[in-house]
Amino acid sequence: MNMTSSVVRAMLLASLIAPAVPLYGAAITENDSTQPRGSPGGVSTQGRNLDPIITGFPAPAFYSYHPVPDKESDFYKNWVGSMMGNTARDPSVFATLNIANQDLIDYFNSLSATEKDAFRTKHKLTATEARNEDLLPVVADVCLRCHMPAGWLEGHSEPPTAAFPHLKGQFWGAAFLEESVTNPVNLLAESEAEMEGVQCAFCHRITSGQTRGSLFDGSSLMAGNGGFFVDQDAGPTIDIQDGSFTKTADMCGTCHDVTNPIIKTKTDVDVDGDGTREVPDMLHPMERTYSEWYWSGYRDTTGCKDCHKPMQFKGAQTWLLYPGIDSLWGAIDAKWTDIIGPIYDVPANGTRTAALRAAVATNRAFMKTAAKVQILGAPISAMPGGKVKVKVKVTNLTGHKLPTGFAEGRQMWIHLQARRGDGTLFWENGALDANGGLIDRDTVKVYEQEILAEGYPFVDAQAKDLNGDGDNTDADEIEKAQHFHFALMNKIIKDNRIPPKGYNKKAYQADGAFIIPENAYADGQNWDITQYTIDVPADVQGTIQITATLKYQTFNKEYAEFLRDHDNEPTVADGGRARNLPTGTPFALANPGVDNWGETLHKLWEDADQGLPVTMAAASRAISVVP
Repeated sequence: MNMTSSVVRAMLLASLIAPAVPLYGAAITENDSTQPRGSPGGVSTQGRNLDPIITGFPAPAFYSYHPVPDKESDFYKNWVGSMMGNTARDPSVFATLNIANQDLIDYFNSLSATEKDAFRTKHKLTATEARNEDLLPVVADVCLRCHMPAGWLEGHSEPPTAAFPHLKGQFWGAAFLEESVTNPVNLLAESEAEMEGVQCAFCHRITSGQTRGSLFDGSSLMAGNGGFFVDQDAGPTIDIQDGSFTKTADMCGTCHDVTNPIIKTKTDVDVDGDGTREVPDMLHPMERTYSEWYWSGYRDTTGCKDCHKPMQFKGAQTWLLYPGIDSLWGAIDAKWTDIIGPIYDVPANGTRTAALRAAVATNRAFMKTAAKVQILGAPISAMPGGKVKVKVKVTNLTGHKLPTGFAEGRQMWIHLQARRGDGTLFWENGALDANGGLIDRDTVKVYEQEILAEGYPFVDAQAKDLNGDGDNTDADEIEKAQHFHFALMNKIIKDNRIPPKGYNKKAYQADGAFIIPENAYADGQNWDITQYTIDVPADVQGTIQITATLKYQTFNKEYAEFLRDHDNEPTVADGGRARNLPTGTPFALANPGVDNWGETLHKLWEDADQGLPVTMAAASRAISVVP
């Protein structure tokens, strides 16, 4: 991606759609030089040092094995097994990144000749540059900033250009460096922690974040999209800055609100509660975890780290942590070098494996604190051959929507079962089939977000003939094809995820944390009630047991299959642009010939029992059967 800066990339695309609001996250590198810009070895116009920033990113092991009494082992163990410690090794990141890049290339190729000429002239691109897809702007920069911040700050997310000759990257994620015994990095010129995800020195160097004005009341909140500012002049110790910003929820908000930097939303919602649906004038909101918290009853009482403990970052991607990442990357702990002192040997055998296993157990326990399930209105008795009506209430106990994050593909649902007194199942709703998909999904209460990439002919053309009528142009076929296209998403058609206690509904609608349909939850409501009618068999005797279980998956079957089917970018080793898959690992040995990240993710998903669901909460009720 040979563009002059991340902001120029975003502005090039934005010029075609003329957004009426600022390009919040996309604008941070043009003037602040958070990512090193300008002449190598020089300073930015703000006086920030542009020398290599390696001394501020010593390895996490520095903090683990540097003499800190009674703390060193816990630091490393808690971090190395967390998702934060593996954000640069998540296969879904690379698969999604590749699809996003290709989607934006297809978008540009779909423009008319007149639009392309106007674009080229306005931004002073040569005809060659305008025709070369490797030089076209893409949105993956937003992903790389937060998943691989050390490497992004080192300039490895972009290759060099005439304007910025010191950049040294590749925009598909292949150029991020990994220090190991067999792959040493020149520590006098490069960071040793680029593939270590969100690691110690990064968070401890963040001094502030880019802000935006709320469209609800104009108040200032974090802009998200990796809009963090770091101290580039810091030395190689943990005491880089006073940590006042690091301790705040605002620091989390620099990454945990994500907005498409180029495409405006087509979502129609009742923004101000007057009963009129309209399309708000905003760039499309992709993720709103920080905004969900900010406009909830938790803002003044509970911050992110009060629940997500530092260095543990408990979450829900348990199937991916282990055995997925462990199988894919193998024994990746090797050694870390402190360039101002000794070499610290990190135990390579079992260190990360044990930490990943521990993280899975911790995360599963943590998820059980996120919600409460109750069975309401169940009768004391029922008649054989009759009907039983029950209500299942799910209460969100978190400070954001449940589930939250980049939500399309994530699903939380109610699994309701009715059993005879001997335990035999006679009625069920919400079960998974042998292939990992929900049975009769349309009848199941699923808490989720559904988003479309609407209005792109090249996306619609990817539709499949689902009903066997010989074409792929039916509305349901086209709508299915429009799901999951991260870079092109522009219309939310469903978001019934349960909001947190005390949430401000008007603020949610105004700032992009949409509730759809609007009548799903009243202002401040953090629970949902679903009614079921269960047919009781005529031959039932004694009692029946009704059990409601709340389950969660990070990736549902549809999303895992989408990544498999649409990430067609081979790795560099196989002639493509994507990051190479690790070699010699258990996954590589078991899957010879796999050459892309989408297929890799899907195989890991299958190997983990189709992304084994997390059980969040459950409730049961016994009902007597009286003839």
